[in-house]
Amino acid sequence: MSSYDSIFIVCIFLIVIIFITVLISKIVPKHMHMKSSDSAIKKGKYIGSVIGSVIGLFMFFYLFKNNFFGLFDF
Repeated sequence: MSSYDSIFIVCIFLIVIIFITVLISKIVPKHMHMKSSDSAIKKGKYIGSVIGSVIGLFMFFYLFKNNFFGLFDF
């Protein structure tokens, strides 16, 4: 197992945790949410987009490197 495999497993785990967090935030009523300032929300959106982009690019690299899509089958 190469080091890329363990990083890929961690990325999948992070995606599952993020998905569960989003589901829970949709289920909990709005009046029970904690209050956040606008600067904290902007910072969270920026950090979330950077993390999502990095995970997406790594997963694309990993799947392309391991010929997951069958593009290099001759």
